[in-house]
Amino acid sequence: MKPTVRILTHRDIENIHQCTLDILSRTGVVFNSPKAVEVFRKHGAAVEGRKVLLPEATVEAYRKTVPPHFVLHGRDQNKDAVIGQGSTVCAPACGPVYVQEGETGKREGTSQDYLNFVKLTHQSDFLDINGDGILYPNDIPPQLFHRFVMLTTIRHSDKPLMGLTNGTQVSRECIEMARIAMEGREDNILMGMANVNSPLYYDEGMADGIIEYARWKQPIGIACCGMAGFTAPVTMAGMLAVNNAEIMAGIILSQLVNPGNPVIYGNTSTVASMKTMELALGAPETALLVTASAQLAKYYGMPFRSGGGLTGAAANNIQAGYESMMNLFATYLSETDFVLHAAGILDNFTAISYEKFILDEEMGRMIKHYMKGVEVNTDTLAYETIHEVGPCGNYLVADHTVDHFRSELWEPRLTSQKDSADIAEAARSACRKRLEQYIPPELKEETEKKLADYYDKE
Repeated sequence: MKPTVRILTHRDIENIHQCTLDILSRTGVVFNSPKAVEVFRKHGAAVEGRKVLLPEATVEAYRKTVPPHFVLHGRDQNKDAVIGQGSTVCAPACGPVYVQEGETGKREGTSQDYLNFVKLTHQSDFLDINGDGILYPNDIPPQLFHRFVMLTTIRHSDKPLMGLTNGTQVSRECIEMARIAMEGREDNILMGMANVNSPLYYDEGMADGIIEYARWKQPIGIACCGMAGFTAPVTMAGMLAVNNAEIMAGIILSQLVNPGNPVIYGNTSTVASMKTMELALGAPETALLVTASAQLAKYYGMPFRSGGGLTGAAANNIQAGYESMMNLFATYLSETDFVLHAAGILDNFTAISYEKFILDEEMGRMIKHYMKGVEVNTDTLAYETIHEVGPCGNYLVADHTVDHFRSELWEPRLTSQKDSADIAEAARSACRKRLEQYIPPELKEETEKKLADYYDKE
């Protein structure tokens, strides 16, 4: 049986839903996008300047058009990611501007760092999706960053892709480069991720990005990152209601543009320190919100995105370990469908670490092993083997042990019980070895040229 966790009753969920409908129809959500406002207006929403008031009937009708699952295609079809059918699909960090290294400390990220993390993600048996803003390099012009992301990721990985969503042009160019790479396949070839500005506000870039991805029939995640006591109510219930309204407003926008467009319901909210007003990503409320939000997404029949190896720690220390384990464990126990920030995050989203990337992979594999649960059947109960070995015997040479130990028992890759070496150094060594052994996936010369020409176009 697979382990799971729940913290909301069905009545709790229905109460949050009713509060959400009230927020959407009475309080409203601001969309700083003329395109988005016009879409809502055409479908009967009341509009007050940039504020949209969504009728309950519209919300109830269009939330039901979201598909419960979808496939995100990669260049290698064997690596296609199925999102929303029970497995947990993972992607690396997204958004950091700094790199934290054990030997040198914190520094600004570079294009070489971005390339390195694309390669590590491509090699990973824990991470399923590549691309997006794994980090923001300081040596790439901002206006070319989205093209750099797409070109670098396509060249060096054949896993399913994530693209940027900041506005119409950026979204469209990312989609066009994905179409070049996929050589004719059109639907579900690039996944975007749009973020709400809490409380209840979509900037023009995010709103227009949602519209563009939906218009081109590409999956889009809608996520918020509220801070309880600062950009959301301080109570978890109130925060969940506001978050839910924010997320649902973006989801409804996508469905008004293209009913049935694949969407992921996302929430990465946490709390603010009431002493400093800083984000507290490693707080236990982060894990609580993951579980509660997962229940809301399942109530709506939508794929859910959240969680990951999240921590507020500024370095790879004990704090980073216990916070990341708590958050990643809660992510899996909550049956999360898609996990952004599954590996590498430090310092409240601002930094990425080579060492932590490797350590988070190890942690994730350990949790995935736990999530297998315990299978009980005639074979696993070992009736005859127990009888044959009997009292005072041992099971080492038993056929049953030989048949099962590889799949049944966890085997760490970085540590052993006799190994006293520094775990961070073990991670650095594993990272260096992987980068040295990296082999790029095949990319047709014609496709490579089209992508390079697109990158250089005016």
